[in-house]
Amino acid sequence: MHCIKKLMVTLLFACPSLVLALPFYLGGEGGYGFINYNNIALSNNYTATAPNKTRFAARPVGGYFFNRYIGVELSTIYFMNPEFTSVTNSAGTVRFPNKSILNNLTYAGAIGNISLLAKRLYLQPLVGIGFIGRKGILDGNTIVLKQGTFVRPVFGLGFRVMMHKGWYASTAWRYTPMNKSDQLPATNFVGVGAGYQFE
Repeated sequence: MHCIKKLMVTLLFACPSLVLALPFYLGGEGGYGFINYNNIALSNNYTATAPNKTRFAARPVGGYFFNRYIGVELSTIYFMNPEFTSVTNSAGTVRFPNKSILNNLTYAGAIGNISLLAKRLYLQPLVGIGFIGRKGILDGNTIVLKQGTFVRPVFGLGFRVMMHKGWYASTAWRYTPMNKSDQLPATNFVGVGAGYQFE
């Protein structure tokens, strides 16, 4: 039995495609978040100028592969808070010279795993459900930008390169579409990082 176990471990470490088929992985990525509030109308005739839409973002990520072709992924993308240079009411009075808002995304999704190059490079499409947590804008009791947790579809694409003994390098894109009724712009995340595939 000991010889069989030793042989299995040797085969797994010698073959990246088998390493990738192991169940659990943990990793992290850093990159850019794109959140464009220019296309979102504020409530009660408020306006804002020059939202800052391209900033640093990062995410921890974990997942489980049911087999070597499909798995499930969990992640939270932490965006640097989008900033408005000014928020002006209907009378033309600047109420907030500078205003930033919390806007993060937590999602769960099904992730595919398609071998492309010598079973070391993998294409990984994703589709899932996300929860955008946003701290809105209030001017006294007047709602300027809705606050809450909003459910949105999440789509994504990524590449994973298997390295040595379970280590991998990755790049990923994650996207949620706009929802004007909830004053939610489209969100994009593009990042690069690394992780480890556990036995």
